[in-house]
Amino acid sequence: MRLIKVAVLALLSVMTYEVYAKRVALVIGNAAYEHENKLTNPVNDAVLLQSTLKNDLHFDNVKLVKNADFRTLNRTINEFNQTAQDADIAVIYFSGHGQQGADRQNYLLATDAHIENLVDLRTGAVTSDELINATQGAKARIVILDACRDRPNSGFKSATKGLSRVQVTGDELLIAYATDAGKVAQDGQTGNSPYATALAQVMRKKDKSIMGMFDEVKNQVRTMTKGQQVPTREGNLSINIYFIQPTINIQQNTNSTTADAELVFWDSIKNETDAESYQTYLKQYPNGRFNHLAQARIQKYSTKPNQSDAVITQTLEADNSILMQKGMWRDPKTNLIWMRCSLGQTWDGTTCIGKAETYSFENTKQMITEMNQKNFAGYNDWRLPNIAELANIRYCSKGFPKVMQKPYMNKRTGETKLLPLMCDSFTHQKPTLDTQIFPNTPQKSVLSDLNYWTSSVQVDAKIIGISFGSGLIMANSIDSKNYVRMVRGEEQ
Repeated sequence: MRLIKVAVLALLSVMTYEVYAKRVALVIGNAAYEHENKLTNPVNDAVLLQSTLKNDLHFDNVKLVKNADFRTLNRTINEFNQTAQDADIAVIYFSGHGQQGADRQNYLLATDAHIENLVDLRTGAVTSDELINATQGAKARIVILDACRDRPNSGFKSATKGLSRVQVTGDELLIAYATDAGKVAQDGQTGNSPYATALAQVMRKKDKSIMGMFDEVKNQVRTMTKGQQVPTREGNLSINIYFIQPTINIQQNTNSTTADAELVFWDSIKNETDAESYQTYLKQYPNGRFNHLAQARIQKYSTKPNQSDAVITQTLEADNSILMQKGMWRDPKTNLIWMRCSLGQTWDGTTCIGKAETYSFENTKQMITEMNQKNFAGYNDWRLPNIAELANIRYCSKGFPKVMQKPYMNKRTGETKLLPLMCDSFTHQKPTLDTQIFPNTPQKSVLSDLNYWTSSVQVDAKIIGISFGSGLIMANSIDSKNYVRMVRGEEQ
């Protein structure tokens, strides 16, 4: 490959290029907050952006981080600064909760953040300045903050406000915001937020400059949200910088020189049997005349695991959106697929309608067997969740008690877990799960609330269930009648 590069550089000595040989990115999606409102889409958004940067824009290094706690967030940002050194382009994307501090600084919250007053931000969040500083050492720097989602149950009023605008210093830096200063962005109802959806779509247009891309993203999001959300950007990034397409200034013989250079390059690699050679060609000539042939040889000579991973990632992103529209939800933490409605309700394409029915334990097992025989929702592997799986989708807006824990043994793995018994206090959000994912879930008072069945059995033959009015785990007689929420996937 070194001889190839030398030959091509010699032939292209009459040209000046703005080519990006090293492009790196850090993509963070925080959704599973312990003390804040859980979010639906940030992890999906991060996966979508990672796939776009890696598979469509062919970045050299794209690190994806999901649900980072404070320690992980700090460590990841510090490590990325080393990666960004001498890079031509460095990108950081953060999706999750964010807020302003008293100094109008922006803070991006870790999943274990417990913000009851402003001083807690120091131990539960990183600043936007820290993200900006992590890109230092790169020639062009882009920081994207999709972190303006509303926080109605946060500990103090200022937490509900969107992000402020920081003063931009330093050359070739762009800071992009999902919406206007002081306003909140939509989390989205179809698997991805409007901002991430537009951003991924526009990024794939390789003929646009980066500044032009973010202008188009603004227009798309404004249209998608009917003017309720308008992205903005700050900075001094040059208008002639692209993610892929180089800016070419040819002094003479434009067409023939370019064609000859491309032909020499292709002739030097056309007999290679490694995918890297053809990937290098596509980076140099993204719109070249051997483009399709190069892509075919990349597919042929790529190792099977890498190829499979890319296909799985792309399929998963599309599948998540389709599942949500069909009334199902994939949990990004466990990969389990849940019915968004309780048994007895009907998904109308937007929400769960009708009344959730109650069933005895034996009737529940019979119902699920019959539904699998009929390929309910296109699948035949529905089952009851075990207690740990069902407890995992509880959302307690005031957190869990520290001491009330109940041991649970997984019969399949033999592992013993301590599960929080119920939600803390009596003023928590009800029902105790994410109502954007599971709409119209029945809930009553603690004393009269019915449970949801699980497959977990106590030694006294009682079935363990969960009430989503209080998040309470309790035992049920096998003859009692309770609600049902089905799940698919390998038992955790």
